[in-house]
Amino acid sequence: MIVALQVADRTTDKEASKAIRDAQKLLDDLLPQLLAAAKTVALNPDDPAAKEHLSAVVAEWESAVAKLKAAINSAQTNEEIIAASSFFFFFFPQINN
Repeated sequence: MIVALQVADRTTDKEASKAIRDAQKLLDDLLPQLLAAAKTVALNPDDPAAKEHLSAVVAEWESAVAKLKAAINSAQTNEEIIAASSFFFFFFPQINN
């Protein structure tokens, strides 16, 4: 997630920057596991062990996303969030419609 790493680069809060990078790394590490678990369930939809494993990986993924969100929120002020949103909507005005 390039945006998360950009926030980590821009913030002056070293702890928040580290938390963002750590959460992003966790997501990067979990992605192949998530894809493999989903593929296994797709190929074996009646396998309870495969479904249980997928549920566990999804729970880890959701936890990592929550950590990333919290770290990003702690690294940005409300003014920075508004400025970033304004920039986004300037370049992608169709989203406002």
